[in-house]
Amino acid sequence: MQNRTRTSNSEGMLRVRGNHKYKTCGICWVLLVVMFSSASVADDPFISLFDGKTLDGWVTLDDQPITKGWEVVDGTIHVKVEKERSGYIKTTRTFENFELEFEWRIAQGGNSGVKYLAKESDSDRGRAYYGCEFQILDDKRHKNGRTPQKTAGALYDLYAPVADQKHLNPIDKFNHSKIVVDNGHIEHWLNGKKIVEATIGSKDWQAKVAKSKVSSVKDFANGPGVILLQEHLSEAWFKNIRIKPLPKTDHEQVKRSADVAPADRPNVILIYTDDHGYTDLGVHGIDKHVDTPIMDKLARGGTLMTAGYSSAPLDIRGKGPAILEKSAELSSFTGCDGYALSHYGGAPFENLRAVKRGLHKSKWAAHFT
Repeated sequence: MQNRTRTSNSEGMLRVRGNHKYKTCGICWVLLVVMFSSASVADDPFISLFDGKTLDGWVTLDDQPITKGWEVVDGTIHVKVEKERSGYIKTTRTFENFELEFEWRIAQGGNSGVKYLAKESDSDRGRAYYGCEFQILDDKRHKNGRTPQKTAGALYDLYAPVADQKHLNPIDKFNHSKIVVDNGHIEHWLNGKKIVEATIGSKDWQAKVAKSKVSSVKDFANGPGVILLQEHLSEAWFKNIRIKPLPKTDHEQVKRSADVAPADRPNVILIYTDDHGYTDLGVHGIDKHVDTPIMDKLARGGTLMTAGYSSAPLDIRGKGPAILEKSAELSSFTGCDGYALSHYGGAPFENLRAVKRGLHKSKWAAHFT
């Protein structure tokens, strides 16, 4: 008879003694792995634009099946070099707000690109597909490599990549890129680094468009468009192309919400933190800058900040007073029992009353509710 005494360990696992030791636990782990794997697949917000086997979902610019120039090789979309131009190919779907990820490689001296928000429009150069372009280029060997806003990763002819953030892999290796279009805000990413940032319709945008090849294009980058892969008589390879649609902001709704009574507006928690220098973050590999995508999105989306709460920095003699003196009407400390601010003048706070006295003594412009 087997000894099936059950014992618990620090991880809460069930150990079974005997010939079937750990068998039950093994089954549990397998089930957990399957459950989490299934959940991950089901919750994946990305849509694949290339299945790795066919060109389904892609057509020529005149909406015909792709029959020349482009092929699927080893899980990549490959554009061949032929005597005559093969032409661009495009998605059968249009997108307006999205996060597009893809990997690419270009032949020596090659030139290609990924266009987005592209649609057929009129210009002084004739009717064609115009849109924003993530430039793909062999910077070292192609003539465009001498013009920053036409180098790899650029928003072609408009915005040059940030030089110290740009890192290209060797010519025989794939690069990973990401394009973000979020309600007019554009970002280009290359191998994990943001290298371009722009806002459609801004004064800077308008000035750059006016000096570019697309200056006469009607409704340039306005509204949804297709994703387009370019062919410039150069070999190029694309793989792992996927897109995540992003919500569209109703700017009219944001404008109308300004008339809503203060009591109905959302509260916003403002958290002030310190110690974000190299000594603190460098050990984590963060040596350039700290991105704040959520706060950036809140700002671009027109979030109303009408009732705020400030957290208490540990060093109350530092920057905190200066911050709060400028926002006295919105700043408050709630639920504070003396642990949020651990020291003042070397003496620990023991209760809320002591905190209040310390704040008033240090001229903090704060009030309590």
